[in-house]
Amino acid sequence: MKKIIFLLAICLISSMSFAEIIESGNLNENIAWTLDSEGTLMINGEGEMPDYTSENNPPWFQYREKITSIKIKGVSTIGDYAFNNCYLTTYVEIPNSVIQFISKFTHNNSNSSPQFNKYWTYRF
Repeated sequence: MKKIIFLLAICLISSMSFAEIIESGNLNENIAWTLDSEGTLMINGEGEMPDYTSENNPPWFQYREKITSIKIKGVSTIGDYAFNNCYLTTYVEIPNSVIQFISKFTHNNSNSSPQFNKYWTYRF
């Protein structure tokens, strides 16, 4: 019986997929970010995220077409244009610690205005 349970546990563990980190970095001394191979952008830390512009993109901007979900933990604000042109994102998790996020949250596209509710599923 112990052998069967052990073999089942090994099969279960071997069938699990573990996402690899594609890229990571720091937004400032208190906030770090990672992007994994499953398309999850994780932002962890304390305090305010910096604001961004079309001339000053966030560090994950070059990976924007790979980002399918965003999970934010611990920060108090989400910066302007932080997720500019992340069109494939379908899930965003925003913690209760966020007291403000800027209206220019989703994308900057001259053909359409940002529509947070249309493109994103979010949880507070």
